[in-house]
Amino acid sequence: MRVADYVLKYFQECGVRYVFGIPAGSINAIYDTIHEVDIQPVIAKHEAAAGFMAAAYARESGEPAVCLGSSGPGATNLVTAAAHCHAEKLPVIFITGAVPTAARGKGGAQELDAVPIYQSITRESVLIDSADKAVSLLPELMKRALDEVPGPVHMAIPLDIQMKKIKPDTSFVIPQRKIPSFNKDTARSALKMITGKTGCIFVGKGAKKAKAELIGYAEQMGWPVVTSPAGKGTFPEDHPLSYGVYGLASNSAATRLINKGSFDVLLVAGSSLGEAATSGWNPALARGRTLIHVDIDPSEFHKNYQADVAIQDDVKRVLQFFIENGDHPTVAEMEKTKTVHPGDTVEPLFQTSDSLSRYVHRLQELLPHDTFYHLDIGGFMNYFIRDLKVTRNQSFNIELKFGSMGSGIASSIGGKLANPQRTVVTITGDGCFYMHGNEILTARELGLPVLFVIVNDARLGMVHHGHLIQYNRSLEAFSQRRVNISSVTAAWGIASRQVQSPVELTESMVSDLISQPGPSVLEIVTEGNEPPPMGERVKFLQSFQ
Repeated sequence: MRVADYVLKYFQECGVRYVFGIPAGSINAIYDTIHEVDIQPVIAKHEAAAGFMAAAYARESGEPAVCLGSSGPGATNLVTAAAHCHAEKLPVIFITGAVPTAARGKGGAQELDAVPIYQSITRESVLIDSADKAVSLLPELMKRALDEVPGPVHMAIPLDIQMKKIKPDTSFVIPQRKIPSFNKDTARSALKMITGKTGCIFVGKGAKKAKAELIGYAEQMGWPVVTSPAGKGTFPEDHPLSYGVYGLASNSAATRLINKGSFDVLLVAGSSLGEAATSGWNPALARGRTLIHVDIDPSEFHKNYQADVAIQDDVKRVLQFFIENGDHPTVAEMEKTKTVHPGDTVEPLFQTSDSLSRYVHRLQELLPHDTFYHLDIGGFMNYFIRDLKVTRNQSFNIELKFGSMGSGIASSIGGKLANPQRTVVTITGDGCFYMHGNEILTARELGLPVLFVIVNDARLGMVHHGHLIQYNRSLEAFSQRRVNISSVTAAWGIASRQVQSPVELTESMVSDLISQPGPSVLEIVTEGNEPPPMGERVKFLQSFQ
């Protein structure tokens, strides 16, 4: 058995079903071994996109994912994806090739010492410079990826080491995800502070797996619920207790509740309380309130807001404990919290014919009730964060923490592989398309029916409007000659339609696109002249002028 054989057979034993990446000379042996294992290669068009796919697959499947890249440019292209996985705490194993051991330092083709590059953005980054090291370190790296606070790991394997013959023990050491030890005393302390008090639940992305518990506890307490932009969809937005999104592109009801609500307790479930989640670290969020913070990562506690009680654990398990051991508030106590009514609607900010808000509402009417939305990064995202109502059987994801343009295109592919039964829709923009739009071809080659909705305003919209708001001017270079994107994707053999008004969106058109056997494209052409609802972000940037 070669080292390359051992590596992939080990991953197969760990339950890995896909490896994402791009083949090249320095990782030839690993790709050759795929013939011998029950693992499917997903060949992307760019390594960064392969990493985003692996990240989404790890997040949605709950299993570790594997991503491969060559030495040199393959390794550097994967850095963005590794940094994204580090920010999102996702267990992805990044493997890069390396020049043969004897050639190190001699200027070999695509030579790069990748290990130190990855050290600050992974749980561990190592060079496998011997066959024995491959056997001993692989279980350790998998264990690190599946730690209490999961995250990416990286190993560089020289080509000659991949080809080395070994006789390892046939029993593979398969680590299990390490779960924090639940501290019931800390949870009871939190319950004492909650008893007899009014409150609000602030939901972040770390609570995605606790949807049922969030609904149960909110209903038990009668507490309103707001979500961060990244946490959107974790609590159904058609629920009577939902006040929508707070932070970037805030819903007006959520903003009034946080800024003016008279509740006693803020229960933060799975949010790091970063800039986008808190409207630029608004001090009003916790002022005069008892703050209870639940998260798997203790490094998130007290970083931006001092918590009165910090509980390191899975949100799902903590809420189960609260439901089973907490007291029900009285009707009078529930009524105290109702300083704002969740039925309050957002006043239309713009009346132009191409306002994206109109498209958001129309798409919501036409897309299936089980839709999984993958939202990309750009000016368009603000409308979908604010105006899209994600219901009980739907899901929503945005890679907002690291904020890589084009990540939504690639993540929808990994997400569809993890959830093949779900209707998957990507909302992206022309700027994102020019970065990673070629991955729609990857979806075509895999036969994945993903609908890619591309908002085309022929400019870098968020940058353009951000400069106008912040500096009262914008460079012409931020805009460009319009490209008919649907014609481009149609030339790829992909079912593609273009609309220039919301009234052109029909039930038959959307139904036809989502029923395709492979990917489809819906291009929304807008002038993009209205500034997106991103005022809090601009205010934060202006504070440094």
